[in-house]
Amino acid sequence: MFLVPHPCVENAAITLHQLRQATLATAATECVPLTDNVYFSWDSAQADVSVTVHSAPGQLLTAEIALQGTPRWFALNIGLGTGAFAAGDSFGLVIDAQSSVPFACQPFVRSSKEGEGFDTTLADEIALSPAGRACVVLHSLAASDPLVWTGGFHTLILPLPKQNLRFDLRDLRLVHLGAEDVAMPGQRTLTSVAC
Repeated sequence: MFLVPHPCVENAAITLHQLRQATLATAATECVPLTDNVYFSWDSAQADVSVTVHSAPGQLLTAEIALQGTPRWFALNIGLGTGAFAAGDSFGLVIDAQSSVPFACQPFVRSSKEGEGFDTTLADEIALSPAGRACVVLHSLAASDPLVWTGGFHTLILPLPKQNLRFDLRDLRLVHLGAEDVAMPGQRTLTSVAC
């Protein structure tokens, strides 16, 4: 049986395809999109942040990052669009990335409701290093997760280290499996649910 992809998974796939096809050679501005729904954000009140972004073959983007001061936050944001989630759904991502500075972070999804943002922190951290690696983060959604009860627009946020580094994002895929799909016959694989 063919499963219809979740709207947020479809939107992310389109956004990331556009990013992969873009020719980037620019200095990022805080909260200004590099391509539709992809932007860096940081605390400009506490730090001067310089992000030089460029395209590289086989990658989504490469960012050379330099900070003066310590921002309270610094992140890569990817808009996922709107779509309903239910308790018991599995939501996650597969990320292939490399960092000149080893770090671990916990991705989260910010969901908007009536002008306010509510965060669903994913269950697992991603750990990146100069060696590069693919990481899988899966989160079983509970009724209390804002991703379930807010509706509105959802944004995947990848917190980045608050220090100078080079960040290579080679690939990123979203994963969604509805609670009702878990009971379907036949073996499911991560590949079968990732777009």
